[in-house]
Amino acid sequence: MTKGDLPEDWQARDLKSYYRLIKNLDQNSRGFVDFKRLCTYICLLATPIPNELNISEYSEALIAKATQGWLDEQTFVSIPAFFDYYESSAHSEASKNFC
Repeated sequence: MTKGDLPEDWQARDLKSYYRLIKNLDQNSRGFVDFKRLCTYICLLATPIPNELNISEYSEALIAKATQGWLDEQTFVSIPAFFDYYESSAHSEASKNFC
C-alpha cells in the first residue's frame, strides 16, 4: 500500500497525525489497534460533528416520542437524526438482511 492508495484527505495528513491516531486507539500501549475501533473511526471521519442545535433538536424529538422515558427500537430508528444522511447507504436487492 502506498500513500496514493489512501483517500485524498488522508493523503494530506502528515505522519504525526497518524501517530496521534494510533496513540488514541492504543491508549494502553499494548502494541496493537483493535480493528473494530479503527473501522468505526474511519467511518466516522466523514461525519460532521453535531452542533448544539443538532443535538437539541434530536433530543427534543426523542423526548417527544418517548413513553414514560422509554423508546422501543422501532420508534427510535424512525426518528430522523442529524447523522442519517452521512451514515446511511443504499443496499442492493442482492444484499441479505441479517437482522
